[in-house]
Amino acid sequence: MMMLNGTGLITGAGSGIGQATAIAYARAGCQSLTLVDMNAAGLQKTKELIKSSDETIKMLELLVDVSDETAVEEMVKKTVDTFGGLDYAVNVAGVTCRDRSLASDYSISEFDRIHSINARGLLLCMQAELKVMRSQDLKVTSASSDIKRAQRGSIVNIASTCGITAIPNIMPYVVSKHAVVGITRSFAVDHGRDGIRINAVCPGIVETPMFVQRQEMEGKFNGENSKQSTVGEPPLGRNAYPEEIADICVFLSSSMASYIHGSMIMADGGKTAQY
Repeated sequence: MMMLNGTGLITGAGSGIGQATAIAYARAGCQSLTLVDMNAAGLQKTKELIKSSDETIKMLELLVDVSDETAVEEMVKKTVDTFGGLDYAVNVAGVTCRDRSLASDYSISEFDRIHSINARGLLLCMQAELKVMRSQDLKVTSASSDIKRAQRGSIVNIASTCGITAIPNIMPYVVSKHAVVGITRSFAVDHGRDGIRINAVCPGIVETPMFVQRQEMEGKFNGENSKQSTVGEPPLGRNAYPEEIADICVFLSSSMASYIHGSMIMADGGKTAQY
């Protein structure tokens, strides 16, 4: 079943959740995609993976620093100029801390670096995306959807379980993901009547390059030979796959989720339910 149509924009599309989401949107029916990252090689890989399953999909690859307001505005403008509109946006771009430290010992420069991308960058992306979506006609996203469930656009942000709870010793990242939750809720409250649905996914640990980086940090913080994790295993007994998060994004973007708005969807294998 084709759940989507039209144009999607995915930031952080060069690896991990962003790459999986771009592939999932193509398979779900998007005819055109804007792929955004700072990693040119990663974007090329994502493009190749999509083309291997469907040669007809149109793609625009852009190298964008989401903390740069002008670059973000140009990103959305190029999308509209190339494809004629913007139906879905998934804001995945984000970074984690370069090292682990107690909250009281983190440098302000590291705090600012994380927030410039994870919080400020998200805000800039959403403002630019909303500006376009608000001017569009209502549209259903699959052939089986009733016109009453139409929307002008849908935005999905990638938050984290760290937007609801906290992992030890990565305070700047935790605070930035709480900001993602706050931004998502604020935009949802203010723009629901515009016919634009806005939600966030809160993944637990996902098997991505960022997870590998976090494992390396834990090894250094706990001792080079330590395998100790500060997170622990979820009730499902494994970490998430990027494709599982991508599938949630597809659902949230589609008319199948037409009454889900301002929600934080937990995708953590039951971890936050566990005492």
